[in-house]
Formats: sequence, structure tokens, C-alpha cells
Amino acid sequence: MENDFEQERKAMKRNMMIIVLILLIPLMSGCTGEQKSVTGDTSVATPTAHNTNGNIQNGGLMTYDAKHLYFLILGENFGDTPGGGDKVGLYQANPDGSNTKLIGATSINNCLNVYHGAVYGVGYGGIYAVDLRTGKEKRIIACYDFLEIQMQIAGNKLYYTDGTTIYAANLNGSSKTKIVSGPAPEMVDGGSQNTLWHFAINGSDLYYTIDSYYQPGGTPKETKLYKKSLGENRQTDKGEIIYKGYHIYNIQFLGNKVYYLDLDNLDSGYNGTTSLYKNGVKLKNGSSISSYHILKDKIYFMRYDKKGNRTLIKSDLNLSQGKVLYDKIRYPIEESLCADQKSIFWYPSAESIKMLNLKTHAVKPFFDIPSEDN
Repeated sequence: MENDFEQERKAMKRNMMIIVLILLIPLMSGCTGEQKSVTGDTSVATPTAHNTNGNIQNGGLMTYDAKHLYFLILGENFGDTPGGGDKVGLYQANPDGSNTKLIGATSINNCLNVYHGAVYGVGYGGIYAVDLRTGKEKRIIACYDFLEIQMQIAGNKLYYTDGTTIYAANLNGSSKTKIVSGPAPEMVDGGSQNTLWHFAINGSDLYYTIDSYYQPGGTPKETKLYKKSLGENRQTDKGEIIYKGYHIYNIQFLGNKVYYLDLDNLDSGYNGTTSLYKNGVKLKNGSSISSYHILKDKIYFMRYDKKGNRTLIKSDLNLSQGKVLYDKIRYPIEESLCADQKSIFWYPSAESIKMLNLKTHAVKPFFDIPSEDN
């Protein structure tokens, strides 16, 4: 029988794959813009809302605009419920959790962005947009050859990766343009390598990773983190390697400082511990961190123990002075650390959300799927 530590390592592997938004990388991609426009009440969302990079890097299960939070409830099996029944889907609520309503069932399961009256996101089969006025969903980019991709709206463009290439497109999926073409994927003992997995946008700069693998088990071999301009010289800028690691993901920024998570050693594969790095250097107290969020001049992060239990900690930007905010987060947990301007949120399960007030540090339930008796 597996002990708690072994079970947690497996759970971390699953959650890592969800958070980094890639469940299967193929040899070939197949994304096509369906060029369908999305209409909606533009007063619902502010033009600059989109989503924060921190939320996207942590799975993008929540986004917000000037009036509301929008979040996903995916059920026990992340979309394949029976767990949530007809209660799974895309929700809208006030920032304090009041006036919650189900917008509707959705194909989206990560990377939420809100823009001009529509919520965009990634799901099985492509990139989708949900009109917040009508609740109607449209697929704007079809992606058939893989399960999940990463997507983010920046400015008035939609950026996404299919595992081999990063594209920019209009918000209706038209005028797709290649931004980065990664090396051709190769098969190594039945698994792929040279996959362009994750990216993050910081101002006019694009950061992205290319991962190599070795078998057995598809365990990581090396990740290279690149930086490339999205400005006027983006066509000639081929991108430069700025850092290397074993499996770099969850890339966040504070000014020109680059933070990310990485595996501590190669031999452990996905079952190893992860640590927080800043500008290529592991932070002194950065071990055993499963997720984090940079908000203003503080870092909020989850630290896990050998049983998989989590502790939410607030710290300075070097992790030299930490304060425990909440230590009652018990395994199993879906996590998916998200934030707006006043609160930080996490999913104790796939069917519930808790929130912590950034000013008072008070913790309370934000959402629970109603029971069938209610």
C-alpha cells in the first residue's frame, strides 16, 4: 500500500500538469481559427481587465473585472464530473462571494480571461469565448491534436501556444500569426521532447520555455527559458536563453525580476520537490513550494509537507521574512491559487473555493457547490 508521501507525489504530478496547462503534447499541432465574432454588452467588462499573469500561471480558474469575479467549478474529475452534476461550469459573483450565479455549462477548463463582455478560455477542442450577456459559448480557435494549450489576452490580441508554436490572433480567432516556432518535437522511447510548453508576457516581452525529456515516464531532462521582444523588432528577434532548469513553469514578474518554479533535481522527475527561483537563483527559503502569487511587494505561496498538507504564507520578495496566514489546508487539495485586488483564493477541492482577505487575513468560504437537497 502506498504511503501518504507517495500518494502526494502522484497528486502533485497531476496538479502540476493541470496548472501548467498541458496534459498531452503531440508531434503535430492542428489549430485553425474559426473566425467567429463574439458580441456582448461591453459595459460588463472593462477593456483592460483580461486576467493577471499570476492567475494564468496558476491555472487561470478565476478572473475579474471592475464589477465581478468569474470562476470555474470543474467537479471532481476536472470537467468529466459526475461530482458537480449540473452545478459545474462558469460562474459570476461579487468580489465578496455574494450574488453568485451560474452563467452556464462550458467547454472551458482553464486560462480564463475577461474582455469586452466576454470570458475567454481554453478547453478540450480549442479556445472558447462565452458571451456574458447571453451565456452563449463559441469556439473561436479549433485545436484537435492535443488536450490543452495555454492562452492569454494582452492588449487586444490573443496569444496561445499549441505545444510547438506561439501564435497571436485577433479575439475572434482570425489573422493568426506565428510569434515563436519551437524546434520540431521528437519521439524518444515513446515520449515527446522539445515541447514549447509555457509562456508569460511582461510588458512588451515574451518569456517561454522549451522542454526536453527522456524516458521512462516522460520525466524532465532540461528546460530552457527564453526571452523575446513583442515590440517592433519581434520578427528579427529570435529569442535568447536566459535561464536553464529541469522543469521551469509558473513564470511571474516584478518589474524586470523574473520568478519561476523549478524541480530541485533531475533524478526525482515529477515526484521531486519544487522550489522558487528569482533571476535564475533559488531563494534561500524557497523549497517545497507548490504555487505562489506576487502581489505588489509581497509573495503569497503554498508550502507543502510530506503528507501533502499546505500552509499559506505571506513573505517579502526574497522569502526572508515569512508569516503563516493559514495552516489548515489539508490533503487532498486542488489548489489553483488565484487573486484579485483585495483577496487571494484557492480551491480546497474541485467543488469549493476559500478566500483570504489581504488586509485582515480573515479566511472564509467563497463558494461551495450546493447540495442536491438545497
